[in-house]
Amino acid sequence: MASPPRAPAPPPEDPRRAATRARVIDEATRLFSLYGFRRTSVYTIASAAAVAKPTLYTYFPDKDALFLAVCEHVLESILA
Repeated sequence: MASPPRAPAPPPEDPRRAATRARVIDEATRLFSLYGFRRTSVYTIASAAAVAKPTLYTYFPDKDALFLAVCEHVLESILA
């Protein structure tokens, strides 16, 4: 019996793109811890990370998704 076809492997992530995403998460972590979720705007995070707001949205569809990524990042650092 033939095995089902595999999905193609995702392409390796561009190192610049990975660095930008990490910078956004780092700045969001810092700003959320200083000002809280509600008082931290996406614009402020984008400015601190030195990216345009539309660029930030290519990495995270909304502020909630970014906050979830921050929570995952913090949890990973605690468990490491």
